[in-house]
Amino acid sequence: MATYAGPDEFLATAASPQRTRVSVRRMTWLLGVSASGYYAHVRRAAAMALTARQRRRADLEVKITEVHQDSRGTCGSPRITAELRDQGEVVTAKTVAKIMASIGLEGISPRTFKVKT
Repeated sequence: MATYAGPDEFLATAASPQRTRVSVRRMTWLLGVSASGYYAHVRRAAAMALTARQRRRADLEVKITEVHQDSRGTCGSPRITAELRDQGEVVTAKTVAKIMASIGLEGISPRTFKVKT
C-alpha cells in the first residue's frame, strides 16, 4: 500500500534537478508515495501560484503602506497616488483608494473649523 507524502517531501523532489531525468512513476516508487498524490500536489502548487495581477496588487500594497507611513498617516489616496506617480508607478486614484480600503488605511481628516473667540 502506498503512503502519501507530505508537502515537504514533494517540494524537495519536484523542484530537484533529478526530476527531469527520473520518471514520475520511478520517483514516486523510490519515495514510497503514490503517483496520484504527487500529481495532486503539483496541481495544488500551481493553483497557489500568484497571477501577475495578484503580484502587482501585493507590490502596490507594500508601496502604499510605505508612503502612508512616511506621511505619518496624513495622506489619503489622492496624495499617495501623486507620490507613487512621482516614483514612476503607473496607478490610478481609484486603484489606490480600493487598496487602501482593503488594508484599512485612511488619511487623517483635518479638524473642522471652530471659532475660538
